[in-house]
Amino acid sequence: MPERLCALDTSPWIALISKEPNRAEHVLRLLGEAERGDLRIFVSTTTITEIVKEPEAVAPVMSEVDERTFNEYMDNPWITMVSVDPIVATQARDLRRLIPRLKTPDAQILATALVARVEVLYTYDHKDLIPLNGTDAVGGMRIEEPPIEHQLALSEWSKETAMQLTADPMVRAPTEDPALTEES
Repeated sequence: MPERLCALDTSPWIALISKEPNRAEHVLRLLGEAERGDLRIFVSTTTITEIVKEPEAVAPVMSEVDERTFNEYMDNPWITMVSVDPIVATQARDLRRLIPRLKTPDAQILATALVARVEVLYTYDHKDLIPLNGTDAVGGMRIEEPPIEHQLALSEWSKETAMQLTADPMVRAPTEDPALTEES
């Protein structure tokens, strides 16, 4: 399978470092895909600045151990750090003109994803980024939460795997579940 391209906003890194339940494990799964060579992850250098504190100003500053962990993740061949160079900065400026409410760090991360030509930007930012999913302002780019384990893309689901599962007598198809087929 060819390598897929994605970008990670700061929020998934915060979820991972702070071990947020129902989030950290999904980010870890993405990192595992990248380590296996199925995914290339792009990260804006803006994240280096944003990762220090959670979005709420009252949250504590990242510990030295957490910072070391983050830096170790960044020091992997399957992660590409993208500097906010003149190309990214110009794209971020254009995004802020187009989307006036967009904050500079979010614009820089979006610009990084656009310049890297990723398929998807993963984020937990439901206020500012996810509402831009698929819009013309971001060139139709997908902006969504990291997928949970059972959200396999159809292209990743092989016919052979489906046949193996349905051949297993211990696995019942959803239509065979009485709770799903009973008339209400």
